[in-house]
Amino acid sequence: MKTPSNRAPRIARECTHGGIHVHGTRVAYVKDRCRCEDCTTASRVAEQKRRRARLYGIDAGLTDAQPVRDHLAVLSEAGIGYKRASEVAGVSLTAVQTILYHHPDRPDAGPAKRVKRETAEKILAVEPSLDILGDGALVPSRGTARRVQALVARGWSQEKIAARAGITSQRIRPILDGAPATAATVRAVNALYEELWDQAPPEETHRDKIAASRARGRAARMGWVPPAAWDDIDHDEHPYQGADIRATAEERLDELEFLIDAGTPVHEAVRRAGFPSIPAAERAAHRAGRNAVASTVHGAVA
Repeated sequence: MKTPSNRAPRIARECTHGGIHVHGTRVAYVKDRCRCEDCTTASRVAEQKRRRARLYGIDAGLTDAQPVRDHLAVLSEAGIGYKRASEVAGVSLTAVQTILYHHPDRPDAGPAKRVKRETAEKILAVEPSLDILGDGALVPSRGTARRVQALVARGWSQEKIAARAGITSQRIRPILDGAPATAATVRAVNALYEELWDQAPPEETHRDKIAASRARGRAARMGWVPPAAWDDIDHDEHPYQGADIRATAEERLDELEFLIDAGTPVHEAVRRAGFPSIPAAERAAHRAGRNAVASTVHGAVA
């Protein structure tokens, strides 16, 4: 005959997370702290399986969390915070916080030592890149500055570049000064460059012609080069770095002479050769001793 037990009756607790946990599972035992017979048994069986797997060195679907933690640190240094990493990887924010810090419900437990293999693989698959940065993340802008400069060299004014990129011209000026830019601005300018790098700006109106001429003149004064001068616009050294500026002027005069000999109207030849105006082309020709070219250019306005 069994003696009566003095143990208090086990209390069943309903799920407090929107009904996503069911009785008779270890999850309900842990998450909802339900101590009914079914949940208690499920938890005990699961723990026995976990200990047995650990005893025999069975993986049990877990892996070391440290490499994942290290990778999250690399992503953070690249401007991808743990919240953004969680979003891109498609894993819960709680999982990432547990890897980095502690589980929200167990602040004294410290960072996780083991993590689900599936979770680890998803996080490790996230590579730092401009495409996944948050819009407000600051990134180096040298390549973007070169893209702006190259478009200006083609005749696109900063105002037109900004308008077509959907940003204000005030955002472009710091980029040209070497300041970091937001990822959103860099993406917008880089996308516009891919669209316009092989296109000249419209010059149907007098105002458009003046804007294009001023843009090319500024590029010439600043030593900015057009898109075709770059092989890798993000990483190459400047095509003319260390070269004599007079060589660049000579190249423009060679182009001007070639265009004129080919029958191109002088105004158009001057523009396509990169000179800001006819008088500027004439002065450059005189300085270089190219008197025939200077005379031809002068005759166009005589």
